[in-house]
Amino acid sequence: MIKILKKIKQYRIYKYSFLLVFSSFYEFFWQYIINFKSKILYFYFKTTNLKQNYFNLSNKPTFIVSDDSDYKKIAFEINNELTTEKIEKAKNEFKLKFDSSKDIKDYSINLTNYISDDLMKKIINFSTNVKNIKTASEYLKVLPYLAKVKLYMNIPLKNKTPKASMLWHRDDFGYKSLDLFLAIRKVDNLNGPLHYVNKNSLNKIFLQVPDEKKEKIIGERNKHSLEHFDKFIKKENTTTFVGNPGDGLWIDSFRVYHRGGHCTENERYMLRLSYQTSDNTRSNSLDDNCYYYDKSIKKVNIKKILEKHYFFGHKSSFISKLNLANNLIFLYRLVAIKIRKFKLS
Repeated sequence: MIKILKKIKQYRIYKYSFLLVFSSFYEFFWQYIINFKSKILYFYFKTTNLKQNYFNLSNKPTFIVSDDSDYKKIAFEINNELTTEKIEKAKNEFKLKFDSSKDIKDYSINLTNYISDDLMKKIINFSTNVKNIKTASEYLKVLPYLAKVKLYMNIPLKNKTPKASMLWHRDDFGYKSLDLFLAIRKVDNLNGPLHYVNKNSLNKIFLQVPDEKKEKIIGERNKHSLEHFDKFIKKENTTTFVGNPGDGLWIDSFRVYHRGGHCTENERYMLRLSYQTSDNTRSNSLDDNCYYYDKSIKKVNIKKILEKHYFFGHKSSFISKLNLANNLIFLYRLVAIKIRKFKLS
């Protein structure tokens, strides 16, 4: 069956009929069947927040935010607490704990444990404010949960060769998501800015850059070298996110090819928030009783249905029983159309 499908996918009619017909059908299926509960909550949230401001992505998977007072305020508060003493402590402890036999990310340090509980609560409140939740839900068309809250720094590599998330990739965990990358300090071309594909016609879950025919090392599955990627995606179809503290990039990391963190000289400080749905493959690893990023948030103490979903909406018995998340990822890879190399003029 798989061999037959591979042959069918070679025909141009498959590409156009598939993208037009199947993609539209599956979007409806994903919203109203797979994420039925989240869709109902989306309508409830929408009707109770009709007049609230948000960033309208207009169905585009990327959006730049600049000069927003709320974004600037939280970036300032975070930066104010990241003293030289705390940063040096984080670096020294990272060097002592890092095990190169288990991890290849010797360029990224998680700073979440080095900030106060009070600041963490402010970050959580910022993450779940109406503006951000509405931005994510209006893009996804279902109500998401807050899947990731990560404050981190990237440091220059001794070995300048790009690796892991420095290579072109998608976060291959589901069908659709929305992340906010918020600059805590200035981001420029020297401290590993995020590069991403800006052409909407290429940012489709069922369009993929073919894998390189080479042996993959740990952390580089479904990732592409810069040289390989440039054969399929023109450089003018990519953008670099640089900016000042408080500037942000909203991006669907499941659909948009991106790379970042390759610092050449200076360090990069970022806050990453990820809004996802229960059909992603990482949902089952989260705690059902205490919120992973703030243990003081307990499910039993939350009475409001929307608030409970923000922190604990990762669980779906329907998806878990059918192992649907992993099976859907297999489906996306199976039916995806490979992007062809473009011809050099």
